[in-house]
Amino acid sequence: MNKYIPADTNVEAWKVQFAILRRLGIEGRSRMTAILCENLRGTIESGVRMGHPEYDDEQVRREVIRRMLERAPLERSA
Repeated sequence: MNKYIPADTNVEAWKVQFAILRRLGIEGRSRMTAILCENLRGTIESGVRMGHPEYDDEQVRREVIRRMLERAPLERSA
């Protein structure tokens, strides 16, 4: 099996997904990436607001940026 196919993914499903991504082209994949990044930012913002209800909008914005730019926790412990 191809080393790039995730272990939990059926080969046929992977082929279909890859074909769809190829058909999207670079613009479609870029748009999809931008949407995913915005969704991630929104999820992080929600977490910050839940964890720090005392933060004002500027504090939330700064914390979201800090968390998005921070190295992954697992990378730090290595």
